[in-house]
Amino acid sequence: MERTALFEFICDHIQEFSLLVAAISALIAAITAIAAFMANHQSKKQYKDSIQPQLSISLVEFNSFLYLHIKKRGTNSRKKYRDQNNRNQKQRQLQ
Repeated sequence: MERTALFEFICDHIQEFSLLVAAISALIAAITAIAAFMANHQSKKQYKDSIQPQLSISLVEFNSFLYLHIKKRGTNSRKKYRDQNNRNQKQRQLQ
């Protein structure tokens, strides 16, 4: 079986090809790492936006009257409300 020219070229330059494959795989790994960091950043941003105070509005009927029911939702709203409540109580105690 004869060795073809392409096979001989590959055998003679095997180190260069392995270096090229390593460089391409390193480039792909770098692109993947950048994409992962960007996705993580986007996820954190969406999470922070989701815990912001939001109003939930609904209509409730009671004894033939229609009431507008408004609730604050989100963790920040509760914390800020608690902090403000504590300050108000301290001010009342000082008076």
